Amino acid sequence: MKKITLFLIMLGFCLTATAQYSFPTVTGPTNVVEGSPVTLSLNDVANTAGVPAGASGSYSSFSITVDWSAGEGGPWASEADLTITTTAGALTLEPTESGANSSSDTVMTFTGDFPAIYAPTSDGYLDLTLSQSYSGSDADWSNIVVTLFESPTCVTPSGIETTGLTTTSIDLEWSAGLSETSWNLEYKTENFEPGTGDAENTAVVTGTPEVTLNG
Repeated sequence: MKKITLFLIMLGFCLTATAQYSFPTVTGPTNVVEGSPVTLSLNDVANTAGVPAGASGSYSSFSITVDWSAGEGGPWASEADLTITTTAGALTLEPTESGANSSSDTVMTFTGDFPAIYAPTSDGYLDLTLSQSYSGSDADWSNIVVTLFESPTCVTPSGIETTGLTTTSIDLEWSAGLSETSWNLEYKTENFEPGTGDAENTAVVTGTPEVTLNG
């Protein structure tokens, strides 16, 4: 039986963006009572906050810091939560461990990835909803700083799978890194260093993350 060796590399040479944007600080204090969440509108669909598109045109993750101070009823910071909402949906977060174990003044940090990439020029809408969960309690939230981190200018796909292998063809499928719809593919049968121009064949795949290679 003839042995078939096939070397396939999906390009992952992408620039990881480090650019970021911070909204003006919401100084407050904003008093948040259990059972009565408070929503802060940071931006609208017209992008009146003027969030720059940046090199990639979008943002994929965020970090939020808050000065938190317990009010009546004996709440802990761990009983606070924050919901960030864009046109893509809502994501509810609890503070990180470092800011949660306190029943007095503390700095809470919330971090996460958007439900889908946040593009300010097309869907600038962004709200924060502040909540307290401990019955009968309230707390002051102040000096709220929301920082957005740009999406990579190129994202790395994952989960590549091969099917239908024959002596002359193979089917490839993979998962998109974010919402991209175009991928660069390089391949060679041996001694392959991707990104060096050493590929025997290249292909640009658009639409869905799948392709059949022949020959």
